[in-house]
Amino acid sequence: MQGRGRFLGVNVGVIANTETYFKSWWGEGECKIFLDGDAEFPTLCGTGTEDYIGTAWGQGQYAHLYQGCHLADSQNFQYNFYRYHIVDPVYFQKDICFTMHQIGCWGPKTINQVSQAGHDLQSNNGLPVDMAQAVADFSY
Repeated sequence: MQGRGRFLGVNVGVIANTETYFKSWWGEGECKIFLDGDAEFPTLCGTGTEDYIGTAWGQGQYAHLYQGCHLADSQNFQYNFYRYHIVDPVYFQKDICFTMHQIGCWGPKTINQVSQAGHDLQSNNGLPVDMAQAVADFSY
């Protein structure tokens, strides 16, 4: 968005694609806010969706004045949450871009399901993931 203003917050609804990605957790992505010409690196960067809305680990149902999650349906992987920047305002003078990445958290069960379904995965550098090695890497 171009111009001067104040970022008030977000309302987000998620219906995860469990047919393709099974029940892999989608909320490990960073929330990034780019302000006033920042493009390569964000001005503000979080550590995950749960952290951004204040639940820290996992996403359960709760309500607070400025952040919460009204819908946390872990059976159907549907979520609705909000975060309002009232007590921690985000001002911008020229422009703003807010992004929320959906980065999964995959354990051996999900990796096996995805592999057996014939889906190809790519790493963040665009190379194919060796599914057998990925499962082996989780042997802890």
